[in-house]
Amino acid sequence: LEVDGRADLYALGVTLFELLTGRLPFEDGDPVHHHQNTPPPDPRERVANIPDAFAELVARLMAKQPESRPAAAGEVAAQLRVFERDYRLKLKSYIEGQLRELDTAAPVQVSGSQGFSPVSAGAPGEQAPAPTFQGFGG
Repeated sequence: LEVDGRADLYALGVTLFELLTGRLPFEDGDPVHHHQNTPPPDPRERVANIPDAFAELVARLMAKQPESRPAAAGEVAAQLRVFERDYRLKLKSYIEGQLRELDTAAPVQVSGSQGFSPVSAGAPGEQAPAPTFQGFGG
């Protein structure tokens, strides 16, 4: 068995899987056996809103056959830069939308020593739900 830099790319795939899902890909049984023989789980099975392209990159990184993995770290870095750019654009759009909503929302109430709390358009004094961001998109 010849080991080259693609072994590091496999490890990067495992690390990205854990960062995306909060769990290791193989938690039950013999991890060495799983890493050598078991197809990697799809991270979208654990976190639904992971973008398809990102999940596919993780799957390629964790491919059992080294020749099925990206050829070099530079290829992975380029793909991650694309994800970062897309994420920043979508995050910027999301924040701008939230700011527009705040501009039209009810004024902020000051309540005692608790400081500021946003007020929703619902019942008086009801705190607005925290905004959610659905990841990178599909």
